[in-house]
Amino acid sequence: MPQRSLVGSRIRQRRIALGVRQAALARQIGISASYLNLIEHNKRRIAGKLVVDFASALETDVTSLSEGAEETLVTGLREAQSQYADAAALEPAEDLTGRFPGWSGLIAAQQARIADLERSVEGLTDRITHDPFLSQSLHDVLSSVTAIRSTSSILRESKDLEPDWQARFHNNLYEDAVRLADSSQNLVHYLDASDGSEASVVSPLEEFEDYLEHKGFHLEDPSDPPKSLSPEAQSLVDDYAATYAVDARALPSAQMQAALAQYGPDPAAISAAFHLGFAQTLRRMAAVLAHQGQPVGLVVCDASGTFTYRQPVEGFVVPRFGAACALWPLFTAFSTPRQPQRSITQFAGRGSPAFVTYAVAEPVAPFAFSGPNVLHATMLILPLPEGEQAPIDQVVGSSCRICPKDTCPARREPTILEV
Repeated sequence: MPQRSLVGSRIRQRRIALGVRQAALARQIGISASYLNLIEHNKRRIAGKLVVDFASALETDVTSLSEGAEETLVTGLREAQSQYADAAALEPAEDLTGRFPGWSGLIAAQQARIADLERSVEGLTDRITHDPFLSQSLHDVLSSVTAIRSTSSILRESKDLEPDWQARFHNNLYEDAVRLADSSQNLVHYLDASDGSEASVVSPLEEFEDYLEHKGFHLEDPSDPPKSLSPEAQSLVDDYAATYAVDARALPSAQMQAALAQYGPDPAAISAAFHLGFAQTLRRMAAVLAHQGQPVGLVVCDASGTFTYRQPVEGFVVPRFGAACALWPLFTAFSTPRQPQRSITQFAGRGSPAFVTYAVAEPVAPFAFSGPNVLHATMLILPLPEGEQAPIDQVVGSSCRICPKDTCPARREPTILEV
């Protein structure tokens, strides 16, 4: 929807600030008060000499009347408005921005904050639900607490315990307390993963992902110093580096940059121009665009739905431990192997951005009658260009538990969010 002119709202705001009555301003400009009222409520567009006359009468410049509030503020209000059940009853975002820019900024800021908090809830819910380390740590803490409570209860209620048994219970109490302290410390250390410290990485997969993020998902800089990894994480890095090297030889960074300049972010055109597999093209685009500092995401999974590669992009939440939304193009690609899919995808929720996704499922080895024939699905995720309007093909979630879609044929469990 194109932005309506806010010149009238700015005229009204400036007139009130100067304490000028509407009728007096209308006489000074040479128009009727009723016509000025229509202008101030953005029901009549004005331009040219009339804008100059208003600027002169209101002792301001033409630019302040013709430009005014930023488009981003209006966009933020529209996002907040879209989450309101009776959005049609609200006045247009442009009018509110023109009349009350301060309140509009507050609403837009709150909308952005709500979106950030919802993304944080998604990440924490995913970790609490599916993280085996966290589950084990919580179990250890609860077991230690139960043992301490049981031992202390025996000591409190048994007044005539023999000294030997009393010493045993005291020793058990001490050992359980030490175990509780260690488990609690490990749990806190793990939950501090958000600080970005290397010490928070606890599994080979997390080491691998931390390594790739440290490299910027680009392995072609020989001057970059090596990073110390566990043997298990190093094996994951070696496997990835071998695939990366094959992709880089097939389409070097310089040629990919030239292709992006020529074709734009169009994997079909680039794949055809260089005779590459579609999944290989998606991987190269993700690596080169990330190295250029462009927002880009890439996800790879096997037929079980397990993620074998995660290159996140802001706004598109990819759970670390699985149980993602079955509606993602990444998963539907399995139904048509080797057939690329393009989709405009948006997350359900408040003010979620839209993304252009490209997905394909390809075999990791040539198909054979003897089998097994293993497929991996690859999905490239690009933010929809700012200002571009496109119909949404699919509204998805990150996982069922925190998805606000009230009707979804793919839902596996009830949502904990209010819908």
